[in-house]
Amino acid sequence: MAQSGLFAYTPADTALQRLDPRIKLPALIMLQAIAFTLTPWALALLAGFTAAGYRVARVPVIATLRRMLPLGVLLAVIVLISAGGSALYALRVATAVMLANLFTAVTPAGEICAVLTTALRPLTPRFAAQLALAAALTLRFIEVLFSEIGEAKAAVLARGCDRPVQRTAAIAGSVLHRLPRRSDEITAALTARGYTGAPFTAPLRRLRAGDLVACAGLLALAAALLALSAATGA
Repeated sequence: MAQSGLFAYTPADTALQRLDPRIKLPALIMLQAIAFTLTPWALALLAGFTAAGYRVARVPVIATLRRMLPLGVLLAVIVLISAGGSALYALRVATAVMLANLFTAVTPAGEICAVLTTALRPLTPRFAAQLALAAALTLRFIEVLFSEIGEAKAAVLARGCDRPVQRTAAIAGSVLHRLPRRSDEITAALTARGYTGAPFTAPLRRLRAGDLVACAGLLALAAALLALSAATGA
């Protein structure tokens, strides 16, 4: 099943979708952090494991790469400006984005909100829940933004606007016109569900044996990547 856009959840009954978010979120942060320290060989191995994760989650890698095209163009420009000196950095950024997209593809916004609320528990319960909700809504907004851009682009092309500058201006204008309406829709949906600023998050289930095995496997992967990086960097 394909994602509707970057950073969108993909409903499916796979091992990654079932994995506890308290395992997935720290794993995302850990793998993204070490991605910026790895040598090219170790980074290639991480990219391979990431691609395998997409396959397990039934999220098409090629379709995701197509949606990342604007970022790819930006990274290519950076590499060209630096005469190739930033090529490795560009690959690290691309890998980090692919990891983030995989995380949101296999983790519903409600679970993200719940795990962030748990992590922010030392704060006051209300503030922790509101901060977690804001983070979850931000991810949802990014998904909506990509969807709006796609719809606006299709509408502009249907009208025969073929000049790049005019086309870009028309798409931007259409998206800016639509976003306030989307904001009103989200506000109305929250109000209809009884949200008044009080914390509400679904309780997280107990960790299962499979979650602990996956945690051990991810830690082993991180250790192997760092060991390979140290060996190939020597």
